[in-house]
Amino acid sequence: MTPAGKIDRKALPVPKAERVIGASDALRDDVDVTVAEIWQELLGVGEIQLSDDFFALGGQSLLAVRFVATVKARLGIPFKLATLFGASTLREVADAIRSGGGQLERGAVLLRREPGATRVFFICGVHLYRHAALSLGPGFESYGVIVLADELMEEALRTGAAPKVDMPSLLTEYFEAIRRVQPHGPYNLAGVSFGGVLAYELARKLRASGEAVDLLALLDPILPSAVQRDRLKQLQYHMNAERIWNLGARVAKKLLGPEETNNVARPPGAAESEAAAKLGDMRNDAYVAAMAAWDKLAQPYDEDVLLFRAADVSMYAGVTIAPDLGWQRLVRGKLSVHELPGTHIGILEPPNVVRLAAVMRDHLKRAAPAALPASEPRSQQNR
Repeated sequence: MTPAGKIDRKALPVPKAERVIGASDALRDDVDVTVAEIWQELLGVGEIQLSDDFFALGGQSLLAVRFVATVKARLGIPFKLATLFGASTLREVADAIRSGGGQLERGAVLLRREPGATRVFFICGVHLYRHAALSLGPGFESYGVIVLADELMEEALRTGAAPKVDMPSLLTEYFEAIRRVQPHGPYNLAGVSFGGVLAYELARKLRASGEAVDLLALLDPILPSAVQRDRLKQLQYHMNAERIWNLGARVAKKLLGPEETNNVARPPGAAESEAAAKLGDMRNDAYVAAMAAWDKLAQPYDEDVLLFRAADVSMYAGVTIAPDLGWQRLVRGKLSVHELPGTHIGILEPPNVVRLAAVMRDHLKRAAPAALPASEPRSQQNR
């Protein structure tokens, strides 16, 4: 295991029996080879076949962003994140690159298929919710939803622009994407961070249109109004961080000399990784700004809400966060708060996500309608 609790694939023993690769699984050309090499660098794996899946090999959202940046740098093709989320085998990815980084249909991407089962829509992400979808288990069909407005913001960020999040456009696209899969309620929505704000507004929009919403699950969406800053602790934290940074710079200059410091060889993919991290920070800043603007004008919701909060708040140096994350003032129904082990995003990863899924599953089972006539959708009944 790595210090972060992940499987250290490089440390795993080499299997005694080699995989037998058939003609249909052999790499076909330079594009296949390039994608395989990038995956090997990012994921730390050995031989890769056309049928291997990026996420099954250990890929996750940040690595997906790094992969997109690396493809752009090496092949000059603006490959789309949503393409990787929707079709993630090496064969599918390479075929999309050959077609110019082709974009699959946007909208609700299936995470777990079970025809006829209760549907759950996870908002503003796809692979981010993979473990949650699988942990819900039998009886539920789950989708991760991503829309064009998200991608347009990403493209703008790549050009150095600082776009504002267009909430009305986002909500319209998400609303239409969900209703293409499920025209009528009851609907089940969940979202982490800014995705929680979008899920909340979608629930309000659906209820206003006469549809039923059985589940609204907010996954650690911390509103700015819930944060109280301890300026002394914050100053101490930043001073310590600055001192550590300056110390590293001084040591490098002393050992290498000022002219050589900027010429230190970096590992393969380092530039792409830095670009991806910067892009992620810029996107997060745009979402935070949008949440702050929305928080000042937010309207109430009349139904019950599940609120999940992360127990590990060590990443928020020098701040105190209200237990309800700022949501009690908005929820007129019952606000059920559940604290989960893990960090802001760590609550969506094993083993923490198992508890999250259990609470959602129990809520959905209690909300399930009791043998309603098929001709009478719940969205038209009095609640």
